[in-house]
Amino acid sequence: MPRVRLPDNFVERPEAMQAVKEKLLAEDDRTLVVSAISGLGGLGKSVLATALVLDPEVQARFDDGILWVTLGQNPDLLTSLGGWIRKLDKSRESFSANTVEAASQYLDSLLAERRMLLVVDDVWNAAHAEWFRVGSADCRVLVTTREAVIPGAERYDLDLMSPPEALELVRRELGAKWTDDMEWPALEFARLLGYLPLAIRLMAVQVARGRRWETLKKAFLKETKRLKTLDQPGVRLSELSDEERRQYSLRACFALSLDRLKEDSLEQFERFVWLGVLPEDVTIQQRMAMTLWDVEDWEAEETLLTLYERSFLTSGVTTFEGEQTYRIHDLMHDTARGLIRQGTLNLPHPPHLPHLPLAHQHLLTRYRQHSPTQTWNALPNDGYIYRYLTWHMEQADWADEVHALMAMSDEHGRNAWFEACDRIGQPSIFVEDVARGWRLAEESYEQDNCCSIVFQCRYALITATLNSLTGNLPIGLMAEFVKRGFWTVEQAWAYVEQIQSDQKIFEAIGIFAPCLPKSLFQAAARKAQTVQNKHWQALMLGQLARLDAADFSMLLAAARTIQDEYWQAFALSLLAKVNIAIFSEALAAARAIQDEFSRAVALCGLTTIDADIFSEALIAARVIQDESSRASVLGQLAVVNATIFSEALTAAQAIQDEFSRASALGDLAKVDTIVFPEALAAAWAIQDEFKRGFVLSALAEVDVAVFPEALAAMQAIQNEGSRATILRQLAEVEAADFSELLAAAQAIRDEHWRAFALEALVRIEAADFSELLAATRTIQDEYKRAPVLSALAKIDTAIFSEALAAALANARQCSSRIAWAAANSSEKSAASTSA
Repeated sequence: MPRVRLPDNFVERPEAMQAVKEKLLAEDDRTLVVSAISGLGGLGKSVLATALVLDPEVQARFDDGILWVTLGQNPDLLTSLGGWIRKLDKSRESFSANTVEAASQYLDSLLAERRMLLVVDDVWNAAHAEWFRVGSADCRVLVTTREAVIPGAERYDLDLMSPPEALELVRRELGAKWTDDMEWPALEFARLLGYLPLAIRLMAVQVARGRRWETLKKAFLKETKRLKTLDQPGVRLSELSDEERRQYSLRACFALSLDRLKEDSLEQFERFVWLGVLPEDVTIQQRMAMTLWDVEDWEAEETLLTLYERSFLTSGVTTFEGEQTYRIHDLMHDTARGLIRQGTLNLPHPPHLPHLPLAHQHLLTRYRQHSPTQTWNALPNDGYIYRYLTWHMEQADWADEVHALMAMSDEHGRNAWFEACDRIGQPSIFVEDVARGWRLAEESYEQDNCCSIVFQCRYALITATLNSLTGNLPIGLMAEFVKRGFWTVEQAWAYVEQIQSDQKIFEAIGIFAPCLPKSLFQAAARKAQTVQNKHWQALMLGQLARLDAADFSMLLAAARTIQDEYWQAFALSLLAKVNIAIFSEALAAARAIQDEFSRAVALCGLTTIDADIFSEALIAARVIQDESSRASVLGQLAVVNATIFSEALTAAQAIQDEFSRASALGDLAKVDTIVFPEALAAAWAIQDEFKRGFVLSALAEVDVAVFPEALAAMQAIQNEGSRATILRQLAEVEAADFSELLAAAQAIRDEHWRAFALEALVRIEAADFSELLAATRTIQDEYKRAPVLSALAKIDTAIFSEALAAALANARQCSSRIAWAAANSSEKSAASTSA
């Protein structure tokens, strides 16, 4: 879900909202439906798109999520596509495509089975939007554009505000300063402004700051005439088209607002101009504004508030730490950038260097002065510069600085920039910078083909190294890293974000959620929402709900978005165990399930919260047609109320499938051991060796006397993966024979499955630590050995350093190989240059 927010004093436009929403929600058998909101700049296209993204019906329709990207005039398409790829596939945190084509194709494959809304905002060139036109028939693409014609798109031309809507906007902007006698002059001025929301907002701010409507109107008409005379001398305003007049209206509003700002404070005016050096659609925070304007924290805060109050900035989302952020409208941004190009900042100007690159160089110099070592990798993290450092270098015409940054090594011989990005928990920044460096190397081919080729080889080596490693560190060891201070919790979470296994994500959330700061707790909740397996998703939501710092309303909203009716009911039942106030909602969800088995299971689960619904659950169980399913639910209910045990036993005995019958009898044996002999006989009658071992190992938990039989059944299994799975089950038996199980584990030749089995033996109370450690050390592959060492380190911290070495070997090799690739190609570059 994109972090977007409606502007303060937002005025609803129901007609436009409903029209576009109907297009998005309509059933359509076409391969991919694209809708486009078009209209003048300042008309409110992005605001309408934001309102749609926040609409509950839209969110429910696109239950796999919503992606948002803002392109602007000169978009970095590869970086934007890569950002979406990493959001959808965390295992590709190190994904780096060389071409836009490759990235778009991979993105398309990721969306093949998803129901997602893809918002492509502020498209200037229709060709740019084509790369984001991906996904299945269940996806929709929503484009906002001023003039670009999107081929095949269902176009919606956003109209101007209506007079009542314009008046409501003025009222909200003025607040307590509004008086009824302002209605006529406000409507008249809105008409002159062409009913453009941005222009109306700017002029309303002027009135709120003390200007009278009449004098403001005169100044506006004078400025409009001046601008028109400069552009089209001899042409009257009445001879212009409506669209041309509205463009002049916007420019006149900007000019009047900036003139007033300049009159009040030249310093504040220059700080507005500096905003033009930032990328389009960037989030502006106080910490980065301090460097941008070279001011102290209180000055940055005061300036941001002033620019916001004058409508030069709009409010952004509040950070997890509670800090207000801001954004700048693209038209305002264009104005600021244009003023820089005109030399408004009066920076020392070397010959032949344009003003805009010079401004980027000045900003970079300010940032470097904040580094304790005057190097880029030691920059303080202000939430901005790490993400945009190489972008500013490119804009400053400092391509050599980009290449030098990517080749820099630290005192340990590792890639300094990779280590810096990893330290703040954002290795994806390094990946994006590799892609930028590669592109710059390609573009320099005509000027210096020798260095260009060498640089491209460097980036190819780095990319190959990154793509071979996807952060598969054992979760338990990650927790130890945090506990011992090797990592911050933010660094650990960056690796959790890359995990693809739903079960491992569940384990990670269980370990890290209690110690996550509020910002990462919400990240954990969002991570849970991205899980494809709804069973694990429901468990994660229930797990998070039990934490003291849980945002219960956020978890409840996530549970309600689960489309599968059974898993939604399951998630709600888990939340109801934490907050009984939602029990009635969970019960209603269970009753609404159409499948008879799923409905009965859901009701059965709720009996543990409120026993009064036992009879309803029993009725639901009795009408299940499938004999195995009916017996299963009756067995669960027998645990809650033993009076129906005989009925559950009869149902289990009637099952025809041998595995299902044995499993059902085994479950009942846990309730009453009287049926244990029958369950044991049924288990031995199973023909499939894995299923037989599975049921026998379950029975061994009921009666340890069966352990030798279950062990023999396990050893007879030919498939090593199946054998390891049953062995892990036997390790849970209270009186498990450690020596027998260790011998069985050592007999497994595949190192992956051997490690899988050995890890479970750590939990046996009678385990011989030294024997288990020796067996673990025979595993040659460091990655496969690491989880077992991690588990052993929890028993004896003396081997922590060994566990750490095994787990981090790949990470160290990654950084060192990156450094080697960079340094080796640098040496070749120097040699080639000399030659």
